[in-house]
Amino acid sequence: PTATPAPAATATPVPTTPKGQVEALLYESLEVTKPATDSIGLEGAYAFQLETTTDQELWLAHTIGIRNFDPLQNHVLAIYEKSGESWKEVTRIELAMRDNPEDPGVSPDYLGEGGGTQIQVEPSHLWIQVEGGAGAHSGVYGLFSFDGTAFQEEVSSFSSSPGIGRSEDLNNDGLAEVLLDASDPYV
Repeated sequence: PTATPAPAATATPVPTTPKGQVEALLYESLEVTKPATDSIGLEGAYAFQLETTTDQELWLAHTIGIRNFDPLQNHVLAIYEKSGESWKEVTRIELAMRDNPEDPGVSPDYLGEGGGTQIQVEPSHLWIQVEGGAGAHSGVYGLFSFDGTAFQEEVSSFSSSPGIGRSEDLNNDGLAEVLLDASDPYV
């Protein structure tokens, strides 16, 4: 019998678009256990350019997939800035559960593409809302502000049903109001 030659190693292609570059930067910066055949584990990153009032090119990236619990992998939001021909991370926040059961924080188990979106709440900050899944059918909602240097969690909410929060311009002033559903879906 003859030995079957091993396939030649292939280099991972370098992304050429800003979206691909930012997604790769975030994902490669994490200590991620790759998803197994059961699809548990962060699968990648999703990025989009933020709308700013300046000529500064900023992109938001967030992880996607189902977080692993052993070892624990929390989802991450990060903002990147174009610096010459490369990108630099401005800030990041880990979406981790807090020890306070009355205020558990924004900690989705599942985050899909588009789970983080930019909304307009007021003009002095950039605003990012996060909508994700938790457990079998629960939902989490979070609203984060970005002041040019760091994220600040402004709103966090959890429900045993998805669709707990949304933003909508209720008074037609061009700015979004945040609506949280505080009802109990089991009642």
